[in-house]
Amino acid sequence: MWPAIAAGVSVFTFFATLRMVKDFDRPTQFLVMAIWLRLVLSAFHEWTFTPMAAGLSINALASVAVAGIGLLLAGPRLLRLNMLVTAWLIVLIVTVSAVINGEFGGMINDLIKWAYFFALAMLSWRAFRIYGKDDVLKAVVVAMLTPVILQMLSVALGVSKATENDGSISYIGGYYHEAAFSVMLFGFLCTAALVRWRWPVVGPAIVAFGIVCVMLTNYRTTILGTLPVMFALSAAVALGGFARQLRPIVVLTILIAVPALLFGAREMLPDRFIDVLVVAQTGADLVKDPLRFTEAEQDLFSGRVYLWSLYINQWLGGQTHVHIIGFGPEVWDRRLPLYAHNTFVSYIHEFGIVGVTALCIFFLTNIIRGMLIADRHLALRSVSIQVGFVILNLSTMPLWQIEGNILYALVIGATWSSPPLTMKKRTSRQSFPASVAHG
Repeated sequence: MWPAIAAGVSVFTFFATLRMVKDFDRPTQFLVMAIWLRLVLSAFHEWTFTPMAAGLSINALASVAVAGIGLLLAGPRLLRLNMLVTAWLIVLIVTVSAVINGEFGGMINDLIKWAYFFALAMLSWRAFRIYGKDDVLKAVVVAMLTPVILQMLSVALGVSKATENDGSISYIGGYYHEAAFSVMLFGFLCTAALVRWRWPVVGPAIVAFGIVCVMLTNYRTTILGTLPVMFALSAAVALGGFARQLRPIVVLTILIAVPALLFGAREMLPDRFIDVLVVAQTGADLVKDPLRFTEAEQDLFSGRVYLWSLYINQWLGGQTHVHIIGFGPEVWDRRLPLYAHNTFVSYIHEFGIVGVTALCIFFLTNIIRGMLIADRHLALRSVSIQVGFVILNLSTMPLWQIEGNILYALVIGATWSSPPLTMKKRTSRQSFPASVAHG
């Protein structure tokens, strides 16, 4: 029954998204429909996650196709955009580490994900310069509705999934796992938050609704990542980020959403969020040899702290070249029981000091560029979403997931396509070709 429901919802969102993109050019239409496609394919994981051609699943084949077509539509000139410089540095490090360690299979997997990110980031930047950020992102919000609608239906029909080991439940609309699903809904929330809505009720309501969706997913890391976005929205209201007639409505939604967010966290605190307090209090004492972990310490953060110690201990025990450039991409599946659940820990294991430093530069460069956006209200939203994204990377790996690539590509596309403080204000619909060199 559920696959039939998912199919019906997918057909509905397909035609709704088509209507939203009808006035865009082909590259922009492709951008929005590619986002729709990814979220829909993941809803049918029983079929799309199973390896088929050359050991690749339908999801993987679709990602390769989107990356290839997207790069062709964006064109080679956009590969020189300033916003991609630090990403190119990571791609170089991935390649060098793979060559030194002979990990070419892992290199291909990593480079496909980065190609996907490059394609969507370039197409986003291009679309925002031509059509303006708001019109494009409204279409993206519609494209992201499939998991949202399926989640609401799962709540209505009582279709839930057990999480962790504490008996708590999450509503993920029949999707495979709450980690990737929570990133989808976090992306929905952040995309809605980036739009300067003109409608008196719909915009703030969508943002508040997105927060409720994240809470229903019941994924601790994503709930924590939502807090900076909530802060930015509150500050935007205080600073006049919305039209005067909208401020009472926005204040009201925030007054409802923030207590709901905190109440939900408090209700889960005894069983799950208490780990956050334990780790904060214990601090550096948890940085030690895995053999010295007590049974209770091994269970912290659902075993994440212990898992991170395994990764770091292996890296510390490696040769000099491993300390510098790591063991190589995607080696965890042969050396460790689980993926790292922390992008920074994963990078230091796979790409060494050089890799984790490049990752920090990548994030910091984009956050700093967000701070420099001339539109101060957009700057606040951009920075808060990026900080939230970094928080997610501390206890899960959205940059490793296509769903995370989609969100971050949209955010940095909006960030770098917006005029900085040092430049004169430009119209959002200026000619595209004249601006290519100024990424």
